[in-house]
Amino acid sequence: MEINSLTHNFTEAGVSDRFSLKAGESATYAVTTEDSGFFGVIALESSETGEVWRREVEADGSALSGLIRNESSELRFYRFVAEDIDESNAFDGDVDATIQDAEDTISEWRDKGGNPIVRITDAGLYVFGDLHVSGDLVVDGEINPS
Repeated sequence: MEINSLTHNFTEAGVSDRFSLKAGESATYAVTTEDSGFFGVIALESSETGEVWRREVEADGSALSGLIRNESSELRFYRFVAEDIDESNAFDGDVDATIQDAEDTISEWRDKGGNPIVRITDAGLYVFGDLHVSGDLVVDGEINPS
């Protein structure tokens, strides 16, 4: 699986490059501030729906993180925006903003108790418990015990 990610360091107001998510894909995001010299507004925007979230952040070393999912049937683009709070309070300091693909479950089978038995994700196949194979098993690549 190719990891699609974007990291942008803001030291002044501006916008990051765009990050794309295909229909049904998810991504995790994280924003971290330095311990001193920063205050301003950080927002995550979508090309189609506008603002996903908008937060005023301070220089306290805090982090903001979460998960977004493209629920549409089309490709969507996202970007981070750093803004001044107002005319007398300019964006100042050092903020890192990162967004990257999350592993998405394509299909999953569960037992009667609701426990996962098999999960197919965009990263591969996961089998929980014993795997019984009847016939030939062909593996391209390595088998790595966890």
